[in-house]
Amino acid sequence: IVGNIVLGTVKLFLGFLTGSIALTADAAHTYGDMVSSIVLLVSMRVAASPPDKKHPHGHGRAEAIGTLVLAAMLIITAVEFAHPAFDRFVGLSGFVPAGMKELGWVLIPVLILFWGFKEWMARFSADLGRRISSEALEGDAQHHRSDALATLLVVCSFAGARFDMLWLDGLFGLGVAGFIGWAGLRLAWNIISRLMGEAPSEDMVSRIMTAAAAVRGVRGVHSVEMHDYGNHKVVSLHVEVDGRMHTDESHSVATLVEQSVLRRLGYSAVVHMEVRKEPVSDARAEAVEAILRETVERERNVLGFHAIQVTSSDRQLAVDFHLTVQSGLTVEECHRIEHELAARVGERMGTAKVNIHCEPAKRREREREPDRTV
Repeated sequence: IVGNIVLGTVKLFLGFLTGSIALTADAAHTYGDMVSSIVLLVSMRVAASPPDKKHPHGHGRAEAIGTLVLAAMLIITAVEFAHPAFDRFVGLSGFVPAGMKELGWVLIPVLILFWGFKEWMARFSADLGRRISSEALEGDAQHHRSDALATLLVVCSFAGARFDMLWLDGLFGLGVAGFIGWAGLRLAWNIISRLMGEAPSEDMVSRIMTAAAAVRGVRGVHSVEMHDYGNHKVVSLHVEVDGRMHTDESHSVATLVEQSVLRRLGYSAVVHMEVRKEPVSDARAEAVEAILRETVERERNVLGFHAIQVTSSDRQLAVDFHLTVQSGLTVEECHRIEHELAARVGERMGTAKVNIHCEPAKRREREREPDRTV
């Protein structure tokens, strides 16, 4: 915020001094970045407020609302500066301001320093956004980067002014306005889509299904939905179990699924239990099961397997399952088994992302006579 205040003030002063519309628009863009940071700071502070009676899921969407306000401000700023820039581009603004010709070569190195400073701001915001999982901060980083690019366009306009090409200042002024407007429109579109209830990505659905399927007794997972409240996300999903399971057991399975989703992904979960119906034969799941049965027969340290999950997307096939191994097996030996299994799955099923979780056998599993079955 402090950096943008100083930078915007210097740009505005130089814009008035030289008469450059492009530089003045760039100063407004920098001030817009300062305001955006203030809006995000306030909205993120509100978003961090604990739940209350009126907002039982917290105030996490305040960050998205603040970002939407920021997007509207950027669009308005772009429209305001596009008009005078267009007039200069078509020749309605007269001759080249003397300040642009006299100070052009002196200011170009200064503007390049401004560009470097804004690029550093962009990388700082992007890194911080990734570290705290804030889409708003990552979006704010794009604003800083668009301001940095806009400064480079201003450098071009000053170079053109030295050769009495005033229309270049108008052209690049339009370019600056375009950067501002495009950043605002893109940000508004993303936030509106999120507030309207955007569906989770295929990768996220796969991760949720994998976390649920890791619980013993789960025979299938479907109908995964996510409700995004900003820093609080609620997942609802249907879990299939054996119809002979008692209600107390199914309740225990549902609780373990909720805990698994919370532990692995940090999301609250609402689980709906269903009876597992006889599934239609899935050649891919059967192929994985055949490979695992061969492994159980071949590897004396592998006692069984469970929680097989085969999912696919436009990009790749994902195979997840758990192996039950002898207690005390070394990490090196587990890694060898996992590596060989992943290679065998790849040979039979093509390119696939294979996730294997090795878990030691419990005492009661070690004491019983191993039947080498699942």
